[in-house]
Amino acid sequence: MADEAIVIVDGAKAGPAGGPRYVASDECWLGKIDKKDPNKIEWSKLPAHPGPARFAIAGGGSNHEHRIFFSGGTATPHDYKGVAYDDQPTEGSAITFDFDLHHREWETISEDTDDPRADSRGIVFTPIGPLVLGGMAKNLAVTARVTQLPQK
Repeated sequence: MADEAIVIVDGAKAGPAGGPRYVASDECWLGKIDKKDPNKIEWSKLPAHPGPARFAIAGGGSNHEHRIFFSGGTATPHDYKGVAYDDQPTEGSAITFDFDLHHREWETISEDTDDPRADSRGIVFTPIGPLVLGGMAKNLAVTARVTQLPQK
């Protein structure tokens, strides 16, 4: 969330008959929050973001920069242990991107973000920049590490 707007990306949806139980959804939505009544949100579909659809991606908004950032996640939906529904371990995506609320466009920040994560607790903004908190790192290891995201 930032600037009275919510951007929702990806997630999971039912897989095709005879295929995986769930697949990553590539839908992206922008919700504009009514300033007078925050219970009213006007939703519109956005074009696809950079990179493939993801599950368990981290997100966070910056009012100062008028952007909403996304990082990590996995290409395959998985259970709480990080195992995909085909019993294979998942791997975090190294792509970090944002949605610029003023220009209404996606921007790739990094295609090789250090220490990619899935299932993190989100992105927070500090004087030193955006940080990813915790999550699941390589080899399905749960981590409490905090990682600074690249900035453009």
